[in-house]
Amino acid sequence: MVVRPYLIATGLGIALMGIGVQPSLGQSLEAAVPDSQLNRDSSLLKIPTQGPDVAIDLDQPVTLQQAYELALRNNLNLQLAELQLQQNQAFLQQARAANWPTVSVQSALTRTDSANFVLNQTPIQVDTAAQLQAQQRTLQSLQTQQFLSQQELGIDIQQLQLRLQQDQNQIQQQIFTQQIQQLQLRANTSATPFAITNVTPLRPIAAAPIGQGNTGGISNLLQGTVSAVYNIYTSGFRSGQIESAKAQVKISELELKRQLEQLRLDVANDYYNLQQTSALISVANDAVRNAEASLEVTRAREQAGVGTRFDVLQAEVQLADTVQNATQAQNLQKIAQRQLAQRLNVKETVNLMAADQVTIAGGWLLTLEESIVLALQNRVELAQLLNQRRVAEQQRRVALAANKPQLQAFANFDVADELDDDVSGNFGYALGLQVSINFFDGKAAKSRAAQQEENIAIAETQFADTKNDLRFEVEQAYASLSSNLRNINTAQSSVQLAEESLALARLRSSAGIGTQLDVTSAEASLTQAKGNLVAAILDYNRALVALQRATSYAQPVSGVTPPGG
Repeated sequence: MVVRPYLIATGLGIALMGIGVQPSLGQSLEAAVPDSQLNRDSSLLKIPTQGPDVAIDLDQPVTLQQAYELALRNNLNLQLAELQLQQNQAFLQQARAANWPTVSVQSALTRTDSANFVLNQTPIQVDTAAQLQAQQRTLQSLQTQQFLSQQELGIDIQQLQLRLQQDQNQIQQQIFTQQIQQLQLRANTSATPFAITNVTPLRPIAAAPIGQGNTGGISNLLQGTVSAVYNIYTSGFRSGQIESAKAQVKISELELKRQLEQLRLDVANDYYNLQQTSALISVANDAVRNAEASLEVTRAREQAGVGTRFDVLQAEVQLADTVQNATQAQNLQKIAQRQLAQRLNVKETVNLMAADQVTIAGGWLLTLEESIVLALQNRVELAQLLNQRRVAEQQRRVALAANKPQLQAFANFDVADELDDDVSGNFGYALGLQVSINFFDGKAAKSRAAQQEENIAIAETQFADTKNDLRFEVEQAYASLSSNLRNINTAQSSVQLAEESLALARLRSSAGIGTQLDVTSAEASLTQAKGNLVAAILDYNRALVALQRATSYAQPVSGVTPPGG
């Protein structure tokens, strides 16, 4: 089925045969002005400290296509989306690293200066006879002291017994008698002299020589360990993390595409706003010139006696109103210029101007139904929600894997060597498997899984809601496109009629059969008609780019078969 152009601008000499048709680019941006004069300083954290650093000193006209190019190169929101994409790609690489074993190496070189000591192996020579005589004298002295002590103890015990006999308490006497007997027995046992034995040769204490192993001195020990760990089975934890990271990367890629499409729409609207304010200034200046000319004619008529002072006052009021409108238009133009400069992120000192004339940007070849289907197929917001649902599903797998078996393999290889001895180092290894199961965690894993189930339901609900919003967005843009196309035809006819009316009013006023009020009214009507034409064309262009954004399709449509075709 051949697609017919449904929206065609008639009566304007322009056939709208496609969408995305841009005006002539003219001179390229690079040829018009060096990049260094348009681009901001490369330092993102730099803040101007002087007034001249932010004073506007360059007026640069740009076309809409050149504005697109500047936005793609400089817009900070777009750069932020690219950075987030790179960040999520790094997260994906991190998740994929779990497919490989973890290998670690540890090594240590230890130098120790120990304070330990050992006994000297060389005994000191001792005089055995003199040593025996000293022992005999010591023993005799000890025996004499023990004998004298026993005598004194016996006298004390007898005196204590005599005093106890005077006490009439028989039970108390028996208790003290038993205690005295036990005391005497222990005294006799403690006073037994020790046996004389030969004393071995003395061995004095001395520090161990340096380098005799670990018994003291300085030692140098080299140790090393190589470990490898691999998760053989994770019950879906590893694969869930990888698939979740893949979905996040896809979301970032779609977000970058969404930012590009939204940036195209925002730049176009900002450019059309600048065009409209510039056109309003032109219309306002024409109105000022017409009002000045009318004032001169009115004053001449007053001097000739065919006019009145009232006509002059009306002309002066009309001139003041047009001057005020021109001032307001200039203010709006400055705001639009700074808004476009901020969107394109150009240098603060650059003042952008619209180089394109106000013309119809193109046409739309699809019916409303085809446009809605195209939007539901192309909009990245729907794909983002599907990937968010996928992320929630994978995170649910990750949460449930916490209570499932985990199988891990490990291998260790150890080496240790004392560098100061003549013995070679020791080597060892360990191999094994480890299985772990978390039987009870207070239902924490199930709670995390339940949260992800809610995220799945949220993504599904948002998907349905977004479909409704996209349909309304397409219908709104399509209706605005159709109505503004009709407004263009009406406004063009109004401009022609207003020009004829103004010429007739001036002719009647010159002939004396009309008044200055008629001329003033005709001039105001012409100004309003020109403004309405500019507004209708720019509103049509805004509706066109909004429809392109709503369908994510900004290129000429060809070969599209409507439903049922």
